[in-house]
Amino acid sequence: MNSIRKIIRRLGNTITIEHPDEFQAETAEVIIEPVEDLQKEILPIAIDGLTELQRLLLKAPLVTDEEIHSVEEKRKALNQWQEKCD
Repeated sequence: MNSIRKIIRRLGNTITIEHPDEFQAETAEVIIEPVEDLQKEILPIAIDGLTELQRLLLKAPLVTDEEIHSVEEKRKALNQWQEKCD
């Protein structure tokens, strides 16, 4: 069974629900309940126990310290070049 839990804000009398591509069901049951706990509104918890931000971060590519250093060096060189042009 696929379940999705989201806390969303309504716009007027309309609620729009976006679902991930993996959710293939043609028919779904929607239950609407008011949110009483503001903490849940700030960090909505998914069925798997992770927040949406945590799930997004888990999908993000890993960046090594070496890659970060390389970007910092390029940024430093670019900033020096821009100062010379001014």
